[in-house]
Amino acid sequence: MGRTDHLMVAALGDSCTFGFINAGAETGYFVAEPYPQRLNRIITRRHGAGKVEVLNLGVCGYNSYHGIMLLRTKGRQLQADLYTVQYVWNDLMLSARTPPHAFQEPATPLARGVEDVLLMTKLYPFARRLGMQLRSLSQRDANFNVPATWTPNVPVQEYRHNLRRIVEVAHRYGAQVWFLTSSNAFITNKYKGQYDEFAKTAGLQLGVLGISGIASFEQLVTIQAAYNEATRSTAAELGVTLIDMAATYQTHGSEDLFRSVDAIHPNQRGHTLEAEVLYSYLVHSGVIGRRPM
Repeated sequence: MGRTDHLMVAALGDSCTFGFINAGAETGYFVAEPYPQRLNRIITRRHGAGKVEVLNLGVCGYNSYHGIMLLRTKGRQLQADLYTVQYVWNDLMLSARTPPHAFQEPATPLARGVEDVLLMTKLYPFARRLGMQLRSLSQRDANFNVPATWTPNVPVQEYRHNLRRIVEVAHRYGAQVWFLTSSNAFITNKYKGQYDEFAKTAGLQLGVLGISGIASFEQLVTIQAAYNEATRSTAAELGVTLIDMAATYQTHGSEDLFRSVDAIHPNQRGHTLEAEVLYSYLVHSGVIGRRPM
């Protein structure tokens, strides 16, 4: 895998990777150590510094389309050996100020090739972002209507396509890809089946979900399960490693991994759990050596 003297792992994801948590101003809006940083510290402590570098490429609000574009614009220079990929939430939600079909690449390889060349310039990415912002102001500003039924940014089939594209682009750069499923508070014993009770403490988050036409946390869990299943099946189709974090959280369901105001973003214990699971996979797959005695 890539360089033998120094291994670079890059974690693609959204706010759950970045380390956001809807905990409120009193306790802060970010966990102390998101799982990529925690993983980096675990490896350094157990194997020494300088051998492995873990980068947190999680960005709040990003979906799988953004993951493709991040690879196409930064991946060539980054030269990571391994990408972990954990999206879902901003795929299944709807961004109110984003124009329709904004999260789609050009349809043909030729058009994508032309865009690849343009993306290497400084002006084109800026112009593209500006165009999206101007269209959003004109199309979905004060006139935005909350959909009556669930409406995602990236439907499941497009999400599958985006995962395939992430693997395609990463492999082009010589990198491996691992897919991660995502968890939710209702996987844990503490909140299992407690949708109505949870809504009393997480009403603000439920209101945000309503922008996407998601009426309840129970509906959210059902939708998320479909995306997680798409992640699993696409991993099997492509022969890439799957780390089923949803199953991991279920195994550790007795632990306190979420706060009562946030069904989506794990707390620090959740991030620590994910880091330990990733470390175990890195060791058992031979990506890094076993822990020195």
